[in-house]
This record gives sequence, C-alpha cells and structure tokens, in this order.
Amino acid sequence: MISSPQLVHEFIVDKFWSIPPDLQAQIPYLKNLMQQVTIPISPQEDKLVWKHTTLGKLPLIEAFHFKKQRHLKIPWSKCI
Repeated sequence: MISSPQLVHEFIVDKFWSIPPDLQAQIPYLKNLMQQVTIPISPQEDKLVWKHTTLGKLPLIEAFHFKKQRHLKIPWSKCI
C-alpha cells in the first residue's frame, strides 16, 4: 500500500529517479512515466499544482462541484 503523499525530491538520488521497489511492484508502469519527466538542474521547491487553473490552485468551488456530482450506481449484485 502506498503511504502518505510523497515529495518529488524523495524520489531523486544523485540527479536520477529512484523508485522504491515496493512502489514499483504496485505500479509497474510508473518507472516509464517518471523517466519521461526531466529533472531540473537547479533545485526547486516541491509543491502541488492543480493543472486546470492558471494559478495552479484547486478552488473550493471546483472541489465542491466534483463531490456534488452523482456517480453512476451499478447494481453489482445483479451483474455478478
């Protein structure tokens, strides 16, 4: 099981990606995805960014609308 959210710098060792074996076992394609991301030469602060806004922050109203959405209910007992 993946523990609490990690920071990017925890996965970089000597300027290369370093993925813990247990995480790699849980998400086999993760290494390929991470290798597509270039590690910056100059150190930068880790931060979470919401890519759907210009400021990079998740507005409360967007989170509210997402949680408010009705999700498809599947009667699993009838499908099995």
